[in-house]
Amino acid sequence: MKKGFLFLFTLIVLTFTLAFSAQAIPLAELGRQADQQQAPLVPALDHGTATLNAPLQAMRGRIGPEGLNVESTSATKGGGVFRLVPTRLDAGGVAAMIPSGTVSTHDRKVILDRGPVREIFTASTDGLRQDFIVHSRPAGTGDLILTLDLSGAAARQSGEAVTLTLPGRRELLYHGLKVTDANGKELVATLTSRDAHTLAITVRDTGAGYPITIDPTISDADWQAWNPGLPGSNALINALAVSSDGTHLYAGGGFTTIGTVAANYIAQWDGSSWSPLGSGVGGYVYALTVSGSTLYVGGAFTTAGNRGGRSLLSCYCNN
Repeated sequence: MKKGFLFLFTLIVLTFTLAFSAQAIPLAELGRQADQQQAPLVPALDHGTATLNAPLQAMRGRIGPEGLNVESTSATKGGGVFRLVPTRLDAGGVAAMIPSGTVSTHDRKVILDRGPVREIFTASTDGLRQDFIVHSRPAGTGDLILTLDLSGAAARQSGEAVTLTLPGRRELLYHGLKVTDANGKELVATLTSRDAHTLAITVRDTGAGYPITIDPTISDADWQAWNPGLPGSNALINALAVSSDGTHLYAGGGFTTIGTVAANYIAQWDGSSWSPLGSGVGGYVYALTVSGSTLYVGGAFTTAGNRGGRSLLSCYCNN
């Protein structure tokens, strides 16, 4: 009894503290802050194939000698599997084909060594990141071009990103492109969809020191932290919490809309879409924490769901 009372008292004190001193969480920081609340996503290696889960993006990556296969594990948008692999490097029309390779794991990374290109895969709240390390420049003049083949999904250009549409109609974004050389200099690069099954990354590498690193990420198209085409939330996000099984992210704050859905001050992300958490609460949320299957919510409200009379503290039981 004393332990439970101390837990609740601590959360109430935390709520008061956060209400007056906490900074709002920028949309671009949602993933990083969520990562701090859960165990690292560690790959598993079995008979030359590695598996890398990204449950908060409802995806699973399987990396074999031929490359990356991504499985959608979304319960709300449907499944499907697609393959995205680099096939050639070009420089001024002189091409170098990219062979299959050898898979290994180190720390939280999956490494696929293909000779001229090394792929490094990591998983986070923001999705599956696919780094390409190009060791040396192919012969020829002109920009460096990395070509990727896509099967099991259809590609289309979406601004600076490429949308990947699975047969079940779930949409993912291939985006967040950043290219740096061996000296840490950021290089100008573009990501384009040549057709429904071919992508190209073009890098202006004049004067660049090799190796260079190319690092796009695969995320759900509705993950508004990464998609500037979505409205985000209509007010501040003050608190985040991750479910005990790592499949849901809870957000609380002063908003009544998040992504494209209405939600009263609290919402949940299931890996592929935002949704309200019941009927929400009756005022600002300043603190969230998870204990077992229960989400505790602290804030300046007196109603939670259909219940009244609770000031500063409520809980959602997710059994």
